[in-house]
Amino acid sequence: MSEEYKLEESNGIGEWKKLYEKVLGFFKIEFKTESLRTPVQILESDLVVDLKKLETLDKYFENKDTKKPETLDEYLKSEASKTKARIIRIYGDVVQLSDDLKLPTLENGSVILIAARRIEIKPGCKIIIDCKENKTFRLVAYAMEMPSKFDIVTSDDRQFEFKIREEYKGRLLSLPIGEFIDIPTFDSIILEKEPFVKILRYSLQIASALFYDDRNVTKSILTWIVEITKSEIGEMKEETKETDDESESHKKVREMYNQAHLLLKQLNILEEREKNKILFVPLLNVDFYKNYVNEFEVVAESYGKEYYRIMGNKHENLEKQAEFTRLLEDCCKMTDMYRRLKDRADDRYKKAHVIMETMKKKLMDKKDAVLKASDEFRIGIEEWKENKELEARTKMVIAVFELAISVGKVVIQPGGIAAFVENIEKTCKSIQEALIAADNMEKLIKTLGDIKDDENVKNVVDVGNKANEINVIKNQLEKNYEDYKSLNDKDEERRKKIESLDADEFAERLKDMDQRGILTKVEWRLIKKSVEDLLKYPIEQKIKGANEYLNRLDELFIFIESFIKANIEERESDNEKFKIELQVQTSESQEKGLQNAINRRELKEDDYENIGLFLFEKLINIKCWMMAYLEKYRCAYHYWSLSESKITLSVMKTISEHKKDQLDIYKDLEDTYSKYRNPIQSSKHPFILPKELVEKFKVNKSVTYEIPLDHEEFKNSERVRLHTFRVFLRGIGNENGNDKISFWISNTDIFYDKDYEGNKYVFEAENTGKLRFRYKINEEDKPLTDAVFDESVYFAPTPFSHWTIELGDDKCDLSELKSIEIELEVKCHFFKF
Repeated sequence: MSEEYKLEESNGIGEWKKLYEKVLGFFKIEFKTESLRTPVQILESDLVVDLKKLETLDKYFENKDTKKPETLDEYLKSEASKTKARIIRIYGDVVQLSDDLKLPTLENGSVILIAARRIEIKPGCKIIIDCKENKTFRLVAYAMEMPSKFDIVTSDDRQFEFKIREEYKGRLLSLPIGEFIDIPTFDSIILEKEPFVKILRYSLQIASALFYDDRNVTKSILTWIVEITKSEIGEMKEETKETDDESESHKKVREMYNQAHLLLKQLNILEEREKNKILFVPLLNVDFYKNYVNEFEVVAESYGKEYYRIMGNKHENLEKQAEFTRLLEDCCKMTDMYRRLKDRADDRYKKAHVIMETMKKKLMDKKDAVLKASDEFRIGIEEWKENKELEARTKMVIAVFELAISVGKVVIQPGGIAAFVENIEKTCKSIQEALIAADNMEKLIKTLGDIKDDENVKNVVDVGNKANEINVIKNQLEKNYEDYKSLNDKDEERRKKIESLDADEFAERLKDMDQRGILTKVEWRLIKKSVEDLLKYPIEQKIKGANEYLNRLDELFIFIESFIKANIEERESDNEKFKIELQVQTSESQEKGLQNAINRRELKEDDYENIGLFLFEKLINIKCWMMAYLEKYRCAYHYWSLSESKITLSVMKTISEHKKDQLDIYKDLEDTYSKYRNPIQSSKHPFILPKELVEKFKVNKSVTYEIPLDHEEFKNSERVRLHTFRVFLRGIGNENGNDKISFWISNTDIFYDKDYEGNKYVFEAENTGKLRFRYKINEEDKPLTDAVFDESVYFAPTPFSHWTIELGDDKCDLSELKSIEIELEVKCHFFKF
């Protein structure tokens, strides 16, 4: 990243022209401005257009003997314009107004059409219209960005504020009536205009070139191209392929959309990672990626040398088609490389898709198991409530009769003992009547409490105790009923959420609304926490079905995280496959366009410009792919060494600078070990899972276990990397037999690490998939299939993550399972004290 290629500002407007000339100058190419005057229209097409400069029209006149008007105002009033020119078209990436602009209305009325990504107005500037009676003037502006308004002032001192609203893409002003119309969509006819399409093609390459140097400029240009081209090709789906009967101009628009769309997605991913402070780790195979980057480097070096030689000798090469042959050969080599990458991407996607389809079915199975457990739990709640009611009824009856006996000892009986005994007898019939009786007793106690000198007052204490006992039973009964109602209501809430779980809809949501699954994970983790809280009391009360319900919910929540992980892998592998497919198509199209241009008998100036643009697009494409691979190396280096690489990414570097960057980062990766104080060593570390996890494993046949960063086993080590992960079940099977046990081992792809200074890091890896581990009970030291992490990849996981262990054989009898032991073999550096 270099400050040299950042947009600067002067007098309230951006120095876009200066920036674009720097970028194009670096690649030895220039944008050829198009200016045109016909009896019908005036056209000005450039990457950056200053409206004020349109007042000088020397370039519109080819006849040297004709007296040239000095200003647009003079021209439009002159005899030369009387035909009739009514349209002034302004095409650009950026259109600026650096000073007041005076315009007349033409004899037959006039229209100014501005189509640009951005319209910038120097503060205080305005357009002044000489608005005559019965003459029309229209200003139509298509633009995505217009940071500030400008005023349109008429000769009769009317003033109109012109500003494109955010919810629209354009605006039209008609004079003299002063009518404003918002334009919600771009006119697709613009994309049929070759000058405008050429601006988009150059803008796209400039955005690509500035990807790492000025993201704001890149993002703005890419968004503009996506917005304006999608209206032409429709809301294009990623799987749409080009057709044979598609016009060349339409294919070019489609290619621009695809390239801009993919670059914009890549940019958004980078920004999201930075925003969420995610340190990404690619599964970077040392040999595979190194070989491909080297191959890119060889082709890029050859292509770059030939490109700069040809672009630097434009006039000498106009008649020499053979000069382009070597560049075409390099293009063909790149296309072949993309095809090989496509085959690899196809294979990755097919595997991910098969796994995803299997996961969808399993998710529904897990959901059904939870709902079944919920039904059993509800039956358990009903039984618990009935038991509590029966228990309370029995206690209440006993307590009321005991109270009656105590009251019988009291001398003063308001209303008489007979009436009270009658109430007592009714308590056998219902709890409700028992509660009424308890209320009557409370009144009696109050009366008795007023007696202070009676010799029988000593009996009041006994009566009060019995009455209080009834009140406790009453309160407990009411609490049990409230608990029952609350359990039912809260479970109904959770049940509705689980019932609504649909695998296809779930996958679609992750695709559109929450692509990394961050919000979805938080949502389901909150549900899990609320369910765990809800089930604490039922489990304490030993309510039938509560434990089973919790186990099935645990299983579902674990599986949801796996489902999200599989969905991300399928989508990302599909995106990668699609990106490379489009690259193959684009590369083939560029080859064809270059070949057609070379095959012409005689190259003209315009042909050369077109070939130059093809070559420019290809060079930018090669360099962008090199940066994509180098970006992966930078991420791998951060994980590998726990420090940021000093290599800065930029498309705005020479091929030799890119080559040096690659050599430097290879060397940095290999030199990582030297920064640690002690040599790397292998060591084994056993873990015995807690008893509650063993019980869960018996039920679910899977369990998730976290190894925290500060685990006692690794307190004296740094840069710990996993080599093998083994799991053993104790207490099952016949130790004298050949019982085989298998597991699938996976993780959340979130890993933690720390350096020797105590700094902590969080990394998110690409999908690491599942590893299988198999062993015979009597031959644990000779695994049938060992869960080994590939050392040919720069990413070897740390143990500090959440690990899910799934039993590979559903028929395995776990009833006698005593314990679960995890044995990790790691490579690390130990502290010396």
